[in-house]
Parts: sequence; structure tokens; C-alpha cells
Amino acid sequence: MKRRNVRMKFLHLADLHLDSPFIGLKQSMQNLQEALIQAPYQAFEQAVSSAIAYEVDVVVIAGDIYDSQAQTIYAQHFFQQQLQRLDQAEIPVVMIHGNHDYIQASQRRIQYPDNVHLLGADSEAIESVDLTFTSGETARFYGFSYHHRWIEVRKINAFPKATSETDYTIGLLHGEVEGPSSDAGRYAPFSVEELKQKGYHYWALGHIHQAQSLTQTQDIQYAGTPQGRHRNELGEKGGYLVDLRKGQPVQSEYLAFSPIIWQEERIACHTQMQASELAEKAQDILDNYAEQAKASRRSYILTLHLDNAERLDQALKTQIQEGELLEALAPYQEEAHFVALNKILLHETRDFRFFEYDAKLQQTFYASVASLKEGEAFAEVMDSMWSHPIVKVRLGNLSTDEAFRARVIQQAQDHLVTQLGFAEKEVSETNEDTSD
Repeated sequence: MKRRNVRMKFLHLADLHLDSPFIGLKQSMQNLQEALIQAPYQAFEQAVSSAIAYEVDVVVIAGDIYDSQAQTIYAQHFFQQQLQRLDQAEIPVVMIHGNHDYIQASQRRIQYPDNVHLLGADSEAIESVDLTFTSGETARFYGFSYHHRWIEVRKINAFPKATSETDYTIGLLHGEVEGPSSDAGRYAPFSVEELKQKGYHYWALGHIHQAQSLTQTQDIQYAGTPQGRHRNELGEKGGYLVDLRKGQPVQSEYLAFSPIIWQEERIACHTQMQASELAEKAQDILDNYAEQAKASRRSYILTLHLDNAERLDQALKTQIQEGELLEALAPYQEEAHFVALNKILLHETRDFRFFEYDAKLQQTFYASVASLKEGEAFAEVMDSMWSHPIVKVRLGNLSTDEAFRARVIQQAQDHLVTQLGFAEKEVSETNEDTSD
């Protein structure tokens, strides 16, 4: 017999990115490719199982179900199977499409099971659906689907304010909250204050791959992606189990679904460090993760950062850069749950003090860095690369990745210091020469 609720309980998911290619993998890790390709599917399957186990009233998916508007037969068939599982459990689904899987007019309409409610199937207009649950409580869901790669207008203005016609009002929005360094203008921009003014009980957000609450009351949240796709999407990924009770604060619990977790670790280098010591420290890290993988029944892909790498012998640094340490610490399988070291990065501490001897150079340098971080310089430099058809397909998701942007800017800054910088001894000798 179907259970009776005393409140509304739902699972908030977003950014499934089925058919997503895993990027940034070494050739030596190609034996893991199948596991990586399957990971987003396994994550969503686990999410559906959790929805059934928790007996939720509804599953909400806030866009980017697929990684592309051209979905494979495999991805479509799998998604249909999971929707049918929810249908058999009498759990409705309310969903929208995002900027990755935007709906094209030339596409044939997909026939979903009867429990599925796709908002904005025919246009980008705001649509709604009312659902009544077994408890007799009712909820109205508002949302829209992308029909273009980008939506620059403020769609939030078209969302109506909440009414008392249903017990709960929930908004689905795939977009980017405005901030000082965001590229929000392309993805249905909004502000938290604009969402609050609508008076909804909950906003189910999609587009940002990191789960986060934009308010302390947990009524405006990004679910993040259920499976990280590259080394910048660190940690466990999943979705929110949300409880709504009239007149009470929102109750939200984060559930992890990702079968593969991207992580990073750091080793501090010292001047006497030998290759054997470095390999031993790295192996200890891998062994610890192997135990964790066995206990958690999840797999891990690691990035190892070597800090203060300028202290290492140049020959050792060259060997590391040529991949010898990575090969020595080859990825291995622990039954079905593996631990793999994907990348080793050297980080050298840069000395900015030489700028003190040339005020004009110092001013120009910091102005250039500020332009990259806050101005349009980064977009102007990178836009031509993002428009390349191959880059767009394989790496297009990085165009909005703030961690990738920060890393590129930092590397550009480090490269500039390397090219312009000189040793402290050289500075001292230059001052002595000019003082005579």
C-alpha cells in the first residue's frame, strides 16, 4: 500500500550529464575508460534507488540531463529505464533542459512515461505543473527549458510570485547566480534577492556543478552534479533530499551518489628530497586511498601536487615532468573499486620582490593580472579557443569552470614571473653596480 506523507519530501538533482566524456586522462589510464564512461549512469541509477528507498513524493531535475543536445541511443534508453523505475514506484518527475541539452526545434519529441512532467518542451516560456500527493498536500512547480545554447535575458523576471493556490511552490532554474567573476550573462542570470522576492518555498537550481546553499535557510540550492567529470570537480557528488513542512524551516540532507571521486593531495618538497623518498610518500597516499576505497566501495582518481618544487634537484624535476614518477606509481585495481594517480603537478614558489626595483613594471604587471581576473581580457583571449569545434565538443564545459579559469590565470602569472624574474643575488649585484 502506498505510504501517506506528513510533509512534502523530494530529491533535487541537476546536471546529470549523461554521455559525458571524461577529460584530462593519461593514455596509461585508458583501461579505466569504460568505468569512467559508466560513472554518470551509475550515479543516476543510485539516485533513483535512493528516491525509491526514501519514498520521496517527487524527483526534481534542474537541467543538463544529457551532456549534449544530440543524445546517444544508449543514454536515452538508460534514462527512460530509470524514469520507468520511478513510475513503477509511483514517484512523479518534474524536469527541465539546460544549456548543454537544450531542445532543438528539429528534434523529435521524446515520449516519456506518464509520471514525467517536462517544463518548457515547446518554448522557453515559464510553465507550471500542479501535483497532488497521497497526503492530500499540493505543490506547484515553475520552470523553463533552454531552446538555445545561451539565454542572456533575465528569465527570473517571468516567474510569477507564489500564491496560496497550492501548499507549496517550487521553482526550477538552470542558470548562474550573479557574482563579481561570473559569466552569468549567458545563462539565465539571476540574483538571490530576485529569487527571494518570488516567495517560493524552494528553488531547485542547476548549472553549477558544486552543491551549495545560497541562503542559510537552505531554500535556494544548487544540487551540483551527481558525478564529477574532471579533476577540478573534487569530492563526493550527489543531490539534496529536501523536506518541506508548512510553517517550518526547510530540512535538507546531501546524499552522495558518485561511484568515482576526484581528489587531490599535496606533498611539501625539501632540498634533500630524493626520488625514493618522494615515491614512498606518494605510495603511502595511494595506499591510504586504497583502504578508503575498500571501505566506502567507491573509486578515487588523484591529482598529486608537489609544493615548493624549486627545492628539488633539477634532474629529478625533469624526470617528474617526463612522467617517470607517474609511471612508477601506476594505477591499480582493488577489485571493482580502483585508485588511480592521474596527474602530478610541480608548484614552485615565485618571488615577486624583483618588481620592487621597477615601479612601472610592477604597476603594469598587477594591472595585467587584474585585467585577467576581473576584466574582459580572459574572455577575449580564450573565446577563439572555445569556438573551435573540437574544443567546443570535448572541453566546452570548462568555459564556465571557475577553477579552470583561476588555474589558467595563475599559470599565466607564474610564466610571466619566470620570464621576467631574476635571482635575488642578481638584484643585489645590479644595485651595487648602479650605486658606484
